[in-house]
Amino acid sequence: MLVMVLQSIRSELDFAYGDTGLSEFKKAIDHLNEAISLTESMDLGGAASERIGRAVSAATTAAQAAWETLNEHELL
Repeated sequence: MLVMVLQSIRSELDFAYGDTGLSEFKKAIDHLNEAISLTESMDLGGAASERIGRAVSAATTAAQAAWETLNEHELL
């Protein structure tokens, strides 16, 4: 079940990366790929959690940049 959730998130990140080309989304995808591999091998300890955390961090970095652009144009 966890692998399916991670794959679903990766799919959304793939869409975001394809649409924007932002390297942060690619980094998030790479980290999720590592987390999925670790999860599939039942290494559910710190390594998988760390990779998921890195993926979240990369994705939120991209979101922050988008927020700043919207804010600069007074759309927020």
